[in-house]
Formats: sequence, structure tokens, C-alpha cells
Amino acid sequence: MPQCIKIYQSYLFSLGKPVGNGTLKHNNNPKILGVTLDQKLTFNTHIDNVLKTAKRSLGIIREIKGIANIPTKRLIEIYQSLVCSTITYASCVWQIGNSTNLHKLDEVQRHGLALCLNMPSTSSLEVLQIIGGVLPLELRREEIAIRELAKITSSFTTVPIKKKLENWKTESNPETYISPIGKMILQADDMKKETSIEVNNIEQQYECRGMCAIRRAPEYWTTLGSSKTRTSEQAIEGQRLIKQQLEELPPNTTVAFTDGSCMGNPGPCGAGAIIYNNEEEETIQYPVSNRGSILLAELVAIKLVLEKIDNYNYRNVKQLNIYSDSQSAIGIITLNWKSENYHKTIQEIKNRKIKLEQKGFSINIIWTPGHSDIEGNEQADRLAKAAAKEADNREEMSSITTKQDIKQAARTSVIKKWKTQWESSEVGRRFFNHHPDASKRIKLDFP
Repeated sequence: MPQCIKIYQSYLFSLGKPVGNGTLKHNNNPKILGVTLDQKLTFNTHIDNVLKTAKRSLGIIREIKGIANIPTKRLIEIYQSLVCSTITYASCVWQIGNSTNLHKLDEVQRHGLALCLNMPSTSSLEVLQIIGGVLPLELRREEIAIRELAKITSSFTTVPIKKKLENWKTESNPETYISPIGKMILQADDMKKETSIEVNNIEQQYECRGMCAIRRAPEYWTTLGSSKTRTSEQAIEGQRLIKQQLEELPPNTTVAFTDGSCMGNPGPCGAGAIIYNNEEEETIQYPVSNRGSILLAELVAIKLVLEKIDNYNYRNVKQLNIYSDSQSAIGIITLNWKSENYHKTIQEIKNRKIKLEQKGFSINIIWTPGHSDIEGNEQADRLAKAAAKEADNREEMSSITTKQDIKQAARTSVIKKWKTQWESSEVGRRFFNHHPDASKRIKLDFP
């Protein structure tokens, strides 16, 4: 991003200087990471190149449309993949270009949507966007820029682009011309006004010590269905399976059931757990956050059980089986599944698990079907729901801003702007009377 500009400036100053046995040749329009630069950094040449590529992609859509009777929704998806991805690639860099040239891309969108919706290419672009449920390009560029800024902000301080961002923030002299970073920060400020979500609060990347996946997810993860689709037969089979596992446990094994609950996702969330140690039972009910996710609550529930076992008198315990109904949480912790969020919490769980194993504990985190009348799971579920209500009733609680939060907030912010533009537009008023709302949902789907 701003690195491109620095590299290009240094390239200009090197013209005519010897390089090895030759001389660096002049190139008016070098390409760096797919972005074509020009001497005045107007990005006009890049936009012209993007236009040519996008128009070729429109030709592909015409051919596809002529071959088969494809539903409109599928054509829109093809347009998004072939055309929209081309005309928004690296847009957080070149969105500062001349507005006249940027508007040329709007014509590509007009022709693309008209083609997909089987409407005249002279149709109002605003109406085509509403019918197709496709964001205006300016707002799509803004959404991409905010998410990219969040990614940079969460990076390690040793990453060069993060250093550029920090240096920009400490610069005392105002910009004569807005830079890519300056533009992104203005767009993030708009998002903050609309949603109260701030990019600067995003969780930082965490240097993790990886734990290799040593096995695949058990087959019963798929054969027992999900809590929304599970049949009564699958629920009975799930009960039988967990009961059999519990009956076959070796001596000195502690069993815990954990669950998370979230009112809104994101919303107030809580963690619940019940620990069975011989004849004793211990419950955990913990309000996690005013604004969190179900995954965060599930992870925290597992973390709390590990902390409880580590910090209290469980000297006779040799094995700990934690039953969770979250395949995502178990996969992240034990199978090395990738997670874009909650890096610190995940690493704390892994570190605690390693610590307990070094003390001689055997730790197993096992999936149990949720909402299948399995006693421990049902108790943990009740505790988690009570904890979520407790979180909802608290005024201020610490919350983690994740990349997912930024993604949702950026989408909310640009959708609000889109609605405002549609309401105040002077075109398409007859269509507005029937479809006053702007959303990412296609209004007409046919052949």
C-alpha cells in the first residue's frame, strides 16, 4: 500500500544508475503486486487496465448466459467473482485516484448488472444495484479498506506496513493530498460513528506455539447431525455413545461438561460448566462479555475448567475429559483448525492444557451432541444461558474487538450509507415505492 508509493519513488530516483553490468531502464508504468503505477501516482493507468480486464470478463458472462438458462442469482454470483473482484482488487491503494476515472468503473458495473438482470444497459445504476443486491462500488471499496486497515492494525509492530501506519499517526504536518492510509482512517472513523466499533481496539496478533493435528475429527461428528437438524434417532444414538464413554472411564478421571450461550451473536454471552469429580459436583457460571460471540463463550467455558483443575486440589485426578458441544472450539484447540479471532484466549487454553499435561494429567476434549437430553450438557447449557443474561444486565464489561466484529461493523456502516443514498436519490422513485430498502438480497430472481 503506502509501501508501493515509497518503492516507486525510490525507483524514480534510481533512473539511469548502473545496476550490475547494465543500467536500470526507465518504465513509466511499473506494476507492483498487481497495481500499475504512473509518475504522478494518479492510478489512471491502473484504472484503465482494470477496465479492459473487466470488460473481457463481461464477455465471458455473455457467453455463459447464452449457453445455459442460468438463474439470475447465479449470474450475480458469477459477476461478483469475475468482474467485481477485478475492479476492487487492491482498491484501498488506488481509491484515492481521480473521481472521474473511478466513475468509469461504475459503467462497468452498470453493464454487468444489466446483463445479469436482463435489463437495458441504459437502466439507472442505482436501481440495478438495488434489484441485484450489489453494493455501489464506492461503498464496496470503503468496506474493503476498513477491513484492510483492521488487518494492518492487528499486525505485529515489526511488520513494515504496521510501522508505516504508526508513523503516519504521529505525523504532525497535515497531508497536502490524501494518502491511502489517510483515506482508510477516515472511512474507519465513519464506521465508528455508525456502529461504535473502533479499529484501534482490535485484538493484536498473537505469537502462538502450534499444536499439530494428530487425528481427524471423529466420524460421529457428522453422523449425529447438528442441533438444528438432528433427528430423534440421532439424539438417542448420541446419548448412547456418551453414556458408553462415561461408563468405560478409568479410575481417577474427572469429567466436565462445558457450554456457551450468546444473545445475538454478537451480543451478551456467558460460559457455563459442571465438573464431576468422584461424588462431588462443581458448577461454573461466568458472564463473559456484553458483546461477544458464541465461539468466545464456548472457548472461555473450556478455559475456566482447565484453570479450575490447575488451581485447586485435584491431586488424585489422572485424567480429565471435557465434553463440549462446539465442534469449532474443539477443532481449534485440538485439531489445529484456523481461527481469525480470539488468538489470546485460544493460546491461553493451549498453554494451560500443556501445563496440565506436563504435571501428569491426561486431557481429552471431546464433542458431545448438544440439546440431546445429555444431563451434563443440559446443565452446562442452563448455566451458560444464565451467565449470558447476567452479562446482558451489566453496564460495562470488557470485550474483544475481532476481525469478525470489524467485518460486520464495516458491512453495517456501508449498508446504512447505501440506504441513505437510495432514499435521497432522484432516480428510480417509482421502483423505490415498492422496494424502499437497500440490502444485499437480490430482489428479482428468475429465468
